Amino acid sequence: MVLTHNTTDAINRLAVKFPYDNDKSVVISHAEHHANDLPWRNRGKVARVPVSPAGEIDPDDLDRVLLKEAKRTRLVSMTGASNVTGTIQPIHELARVAHKYGIPIAIDAAQLAPHVPINMAGSGPDDRIDFLMLSAHKMYAPMGGGALIGIHEFFANTCPSVRGGGAVKAVEPDAVFWADPPERDEAGSPNVLGAVSMAAAMAELKRIGWDVLEEAENRLTKRFINGLLQIDGAILYGLGTDNLDRRLGVIAFNLGDIPHAKVAAILAYEHGIGVRNGCFCAHPFV
Repeated sequence: MVLTHNTTDAINRLAVKFPYDNDKSVVISHAEHHANDLPWRNRGKVARVPVSPAGEIDPDDLDRVLLKEAKRTRLVSMTGASNVTGTIQPIHELARVAHKYGIPIAIDAAQLAPHVPINMAGSGPDDRIDFLMLSAHKMYAPMGGGALIGIHEFFANTCPSVRGGGAVKAVEPDAVFWADPPERDEAGSPNVLGAVSMAAAMAELKRIGWDVLEEAENRLTKRFINGLLQIDGAILYGLGTDNLDRRLGVIAFNLGDIPHAKVAAILAYEHGIGVRNGCFCAHPFV
């Protein structure tokens, strides 16, 4: 596990480890946050898997893309849950498809990790998650912490993504002897407070219990969606209350032809309700 500043930093660090090659590609989906899209555009070609209007990634669609792209694909990188619609992706099924073609898979777990326990090992090598990226603040720790988790051998056999003090065993005028992972990818003064607070937040989520958190979140999600759909002109984007096991409590909606910025302003200034409006750092999907 390499400590990072956040998920965006983690994905960028992973991307740097793949030298630019215009003949190679990375496969992502149309539902990605910019953090899991823009870094790969500087590594070569990007192939995209289509998604449903709710942001669902179908493993069969990934299979169809890889059938054409497998020979030049070096990585599949997918969101674990949409930050726009809250749709939970079948990450282990996607991993199984990627591994069928001998391709590793990375999961952007920024939105998923605070809500669902993740077993990277899966049921075995066929459906394991090779790389996982997450943010501390999504798990209610202070901003500025995150992690890039992955295969030890990969980090041991690639150059550091960031170079400087703390990442080496020794330095000579014409030679560098890098430290072993993860230290070789953690150059500079570490964010000790960020690491400790992230660990504490994760321990607290585990103490509360994932079942307790899921029950509370599902109850609030159901209440909100049912109330929203009672409003004339309300438009829900994403899965409904009959699919609570496949979605998080992230709810995207519009109110008829009212501009989204106006809806957000009214909710904030007249009702004290904070919402986010716009394209949510996922312009291609939105």
